[in-house]
Amino acid sequence: MTRDKVLPFSDPSSASIGGDDKPCPSLLHSLLRHLPGQRRSIQDPAETNTNININTHERVTWDRSTSAPPAGRRRSVLGCAAVFMLVYMAAEYYMLAPTIQEYPMIIEPLDLNILGALSDWAVPNKRPEFTDFLTMETLDPALLPDHKPNRFSFRHRRLIFIGDVHGCFEELEELLDKISLAGGDHLIFTGDMIGKGPESGKVVDLAQELGASCVRGNHEDRILLVRLDLKSRDILDSESVNEYDLPQYDHHDRQLSRSLTDDQAAWLQACPVILKIGHLKDMGDIVVVHDGLSPGVPLAGQELTSVMSMPTKVKKGVPWFKIYNQFNMLLTLGPIEPAPSYTELTTVIYGGQSFDMRQFTRGLNSGCVEGGELSALIIEDGGNSRVVQVKCKEYVEP
Repeated sequence: MTRDKVLPFSDPSSASIGGDDKPCPSLLHSLLRHLPGQRRSIQDPAETNTNININTHERVTWDRSTSAPPAGRRRSVLGCAAVFMLVYMAAEYYMLAPTIQEYPMIIEPLDLNILGALSDWAVPNKRPEFTDFLTMETLDPALLPDHKPNRFSFRHRRLIFIGDVHGCFEELEELLDKISLAGGDHLIFTGDMIGKGPESGKVVDLAQELGASCVRGNHEDRILLVRLDLKSRDILDSESVNEYDLPQYDHHDRQLSRSLTDDQAAWLQACPVILKIGHLKDMGDIVVVHDGLSPGVPLAGQELTSVMSMPTKVKKGVPWFKIYNQFNMLLTLGPIEPAPSYTELTTVIYGGQSFDMRQFTRGLNSGCVEGGELSALIIEDGGNSRVVQVKCKEYVEP
């Protein structure tokens, strides 16, 4: 009686059967080869995928080179495809559908016949002449960043646009520290530097000290008008005036108007409504305003009250900046026929309404005074841009 040869399990790859020195792929693989009733040939594992039938304990081999995948695998692939399609359809319904529905409402105000003839745009934008403040100004070209970055140049310039500060002096200092203000930088405030917050005077002083530029926002406009009225009545410095003898000014507006020095008020009075920056790479002509512009209307024809305080929704609930951005995207496709009176590719940087970054509109009001953030848009040599923000305290309720 012969004793069966004991096969070692420590190294299955070296196991052999019947004294054959040729190694088989695995011990289990070799044993299955000698089982009776084996109905499927065992091939090289590199060419096969193997599964065990849990009911019959039969090893089922799929030859990838000659046959289709098993039904189970096909069902898994189809299931994954079905799940993917459901996720895509849900995303399209909840995310893409509002954009698709909104698109016609954006295009309708840009009717080329209307813009070409200016029939609907010219009438509401025929503004009265204002002689008591600066309408438009152009930034010194020497302050613009270079079109191409130069690592070997010692002259690096940045334009730093700052959103609505609203008297948040501490947050402004923190923001300037975070962006590491340098000698080649130039600050531009997008309006509403004052009002609501606790230290409007200090914000104006710091802006003056740094040689910053600014535009006139609706808060500067209102406070300067209140101050002018109080001064014309010779009651600017009086705290004992009967309030019933005054127009219906907000008490805080009167307080702020009286708190400004003549020097601070004169600096704010010199801020234009529209500040033309110049041409920068990939952005076209850059214009800074506080609240918005009407598309297709020349800068000289813009209605100044709207520029300082643009209605949030200008056409069927669509924000003005979506319409303006779409108008400039149309300009990138080629000439518009019939051509509006203003077809220069323009990027608008503004505060006022929201924090919203698009290709041709950059909104920087991130609600600092209401406990949001104070935002700065930095444009460097070569046209590279980035946004820097700091968290703010809540001084007024949203």
